[in-house]
Amino acid sequence: MQPKSFEWQFYKPAAATQGFIDFLNQQTSIAITPGITDRHQVISCDFEGQGYIIKRFSPSDNRRWDRKIELTLKSYWISGAEKSFRGARWLWEAGIPGIKPTAWAVHGRGYHQVSYFVYERIEAQGEVQDLLEQDSLSVQQERQLIQDMAKISHQVHQAGYRHTDIVPHNFLAQQQPQGQIKLLLIDTDKVEKASALGKIFKRTKLFFDLRCLRRLRFSPEQLSLFFHQYFQGGTRLRYLQQWYFWVRGGFNLYKRKKMRKRLPRHLLKLNLTLLLGQQSKKD
Repeated sequence: MQPKSFEWQFYKPAAATQGFIDFLNQQTSIAITPGITDRHQVISCDFEGQGYIIKRFSPSDNRRWDRKIELTLKSYWISGAEKSFRGARWLWEAGIPGIKPTAWAVHGRGYHQVSYFVYERIEAQGEVQDLLEQDSLSVQQERQLIQDMAKISHQVHQAGYRHTDIVPHNFLAQQQPQGQIKLLLIDTDKVEKASALGKIFKRTKLFFDLRCLRRLRFSPEQLSLFFHQYFQGGTRLRYLQQWYFWVRGGFNLYKRKKMRKRLPRHLLKLNLTLLLGQQSKKD
């Protein structure tokens, strides 16, 4: 089978050697199988001693018909691979711990559009979600993971960007030589710039920044720890109320109705005043 040729766009022009381009074309045409219904298909490969991850995007790969339609429409503006590449570049250049982009390519538009995002492979222990579920995890290690998630989330927002899916499984944990764990933010197709209006009006910006945290499903104690770190000890009840507005569905009435059934009980009955009181004890 002859490899399909793409017009690859590289983060560093010096990397665009013919050998590397041929290698990427070979990998994307053979190692990733079109037509398999999976949310994303990824492969790990090596070229000249460097490890890479290639991630495939296509509206046709999604199982849910509503997502197929949504991504098909979006493909006429920007592909999933370009969006991932752009988000990774923004975070990388802002000094936010994450993935280092290498290249992207796209073919076609609409339902059958196929695009590929390439980034340098990360050697990691796993996702934070997996680590938090381990019985062997100490209380101190759990606290550190949650605090580091909050620090990175704050850095993203301070840099003028938003990652609209801040959840534990979008952070990779990387073991450092000194024994510490470094978190890396992934899933960069969810990264976007804060609006110009939000930059002018800080309260407006914070309101929409908090939307990025709407999918956190931590316990009240973990939420208290997260927000204490995120707001650097300056949490206010109104901040928690704004976050809780997004948790319960925001402006979308259909989603608000759905969240009443889907949210865990401890979040449906969350006492924000008590949550704020727990943070006061930390001060």
